[in-house]
Amino acid sequence: MKKYFEDDLFILDLANNHFGDVKHAVAVVKAMAKVTKANDVNAAIKLQLRNLDTFVHDSMRDSDHRYVRRFLDTSLSIDDFKRITDAIRKEGLTVMATPFDESSIDNFEDLGIEILKIASASANDIPLLAAAADTKYPIVASSGGLTQFEVDELYSKLLESGNEFALMHCVSIYPSPSETLQMLQIKNFKNRYVGTPIGWSTHEDPDDPFPVVIAKTLGASLFERHVGVNSDKYQLNNYSSTPEQLERWITAYRRSAEMLGSEVRLPSTEAEVDSLKSLRRGYFITQDLEEGSDLSDGYESAFPVVDADQLTTADQIPSEIVVSTAVKAGSPMLRETLLLTGEAGDSRQLKKIVFEVRATLARAGVHLNREASIELSHHYGIDRFREFGATLITVLNRDYAKKLVVMLPRQKHPTHRHMKKEETFQLLWGDLDLTINGKKHTMQPGQVLTVERGSWHKFQSNYGAVVEEISTHAFSADSDYEDESINNNSSRKTELHTWTNWIPAV
Repeated sequence: MKKYFEDDLFILDLANNHFGDVKHAVAVVKAMAKVTKANDVNAAIKLQLRNLDTFVHDSMRDSDHRYVRRFLDTSLSIDDFKRITDAIRKEGLTVMATPFDESSIDNFEDLGIEILKIASASANDIPLLAAAADTKYPIVASSGGLTQFEVDELYSKLLESGNEFALMHCVSIYPSPSETLQMLQIKNFKNRYVGTPIGWSTHEDPDDPFPVVIAKTLGASLFERHVGVNSDKYQLNNYSSTPEQLERWITAYRRSAEMLGSEVRLPSTEAEVDSLKSLRRGYFITQDLEEGSDLSDGYESAFPVVDADQLTTADQIPSEIVVSTAVKAGSPMLRETLLLTGEAGDSRQLKKIVFEVRATLARAGVHLNREASIELSHHYGIDRFREFGATLITVLNRDYAKKLVVMLPRQKHPTHRHMKKEETFQLLWGDLDLTINGKKHTMQPGQVLTVERGSWHKFQSNYGAVVEEISTHAFSADSDYEDESINNNSSRKTELHTWTNWIPAV
């Protein structure tokens, strides 16, 4: 099944800027498609649908109400809309529509609509929301003018529907002055509705590209604005973008995406490494030494680094260093001339593991108490910890016990059982596959599963997880592994005695 919100999505609202003219509407679609294709962005053209025979009350059909007049004067038949949706698909764009009444949704299938939009004006329209939920179309819902409670209620209804959905922060002022944009609401939505795609539905001056940069920076992944084309016959309103304005808007988005880069810390470029190394101090040998001599105290740091193989003050120096060849005083301390022993390497490996555990707990919003104890369970040795293992945090252990189990990405905990302990797992954050007596359960955050005494079980995570384990009293040596080599491994656990130096606690 297609996931519409996996990649950033640009929603181009045709609204009434087709001016009731199919030929003009198709020209707009082609002009906007040219821009989105040239910029290689994922885009949808959005229509607005109203069954005007029943949408406008009979008593108001001859009124001068501005929206009644606009809707009636620019009305199109379903056959007209079909010609437009055919043009959208021909251009390779996603077809999207905003229904303003329940009967309009009935036309979605014939029109080939792929995504259903709930406008801000309909975000608390109970009958329309119910009809939208029944369709099972992916839903994008705007929130202009809603209180926080009303946004929470909208989110709850969408969640209950089971539809794939996204929420848009929106300001329903046309056009929207800068001081009304309240763009930190994007951050509010991301923190409040974790896991839900959050977007920015925009009505500010189309010549101002700055808000889309802020929206992308704050984590928005959907970007909606009105579009159209000026002609001798039709002139756009002051909140809709021409193709040229859309081009500048998307260019600003792409530049911000480029500058933001990746949330994953990527390796530094060779140019950056070289630049920094040229500003570091290096280690130099302070005395003549014969081959095999101890160098533990015979070196100093000074600027600059003079050899690519030279150790610098950024390197962790072990407690014992022996020179493998004769060296002269004043020469740089080179890796190739040294035998490095001691615990520097092991300490670094352990720290890297603990730092990842700390980051996982931080992402999950989980805090530790100082009385907790932490051990690394490495079933086939610490070198294979990232493949097989888990971090076990004992919060308390009385007649009942509570542990937190932290799994790093792609980490597995092998098949085992407990003869004394019964335990219940609740996935707090991330993903976890828990297999009990051969039956695999793919857990969702919040889900609870119990492992009874004597039940063989194993678990693994693809992207990392924090699991709460509630159990009867936890006894040492109560884990019987299917693989006897693990049972026979007496050094398969490392207790972290000074973990509070590395992980915050209260």
